Amino acid sequence: MESSRRSIRLKHYDYSQPGGYFITVCTHERNCLFGEVINGLMVNNTFGNYVQRAIEQTSTIRPNVYVDCFVVMPNHFHALVMMLDSDTYSSSTTTDDITTIEEHTLNRFTSPSRTIGSIVRGIKSSATAQINTDRNTPKEPVWQRNYYEHVLRSEHDLHNVRTYILNNPRQWHLDELNPNSIK
Repeated sequence: MESSRRSIRLKHYDYSQPGGYFITVCTHERNCLFGEVINGLMVNNTFGNYVQRAIEQTSTIRPNVYVDCFVVMPNHFHALVMMLDSDTYSSSTTTDDITTIEEHTLNRFTSPSRTIGSIVRGIKSSATAQINTDRNTPKEPVWQRNYYEHVLRSEHDLHNVRTYILNNPRQWHLDELNPNSIK
């Protein structure tokens, strides 16, 4: 029996175009696999370190991508991913430069490896391989099938997302993704 899933992606939106993207990726069944929040600080375990390394390596693997900020939480991670126009990318690109990159460019063919979906798949795949090797559970799901993404549309939006990500561990007790939330 095939399940029908409703896409949460924007129709006709080119997810490879330059701009900012806020992503949230949850674990399978929201299991807390990556560590714990202690006194408002996230303390990664080995699995959380694998996820953190996979996120950190994203910019090295894909020079058109800059991970502005991220946080690994017990059962999910948030990341602010900046897609750079390959024509404007250079090793001297700064955060200030990135925030001023045009939101829309001419629609042109790009490799699937340059989309937000492929970035998320890469992070998930890298971390899953290491986690499942450690726990000797080949093919065991680590992640939910989909992910949440939000296209940033303004400097205000960018500021709010950065603040949310950086404050997420301090708000864990209220987080809807926390199975022990007091909300």
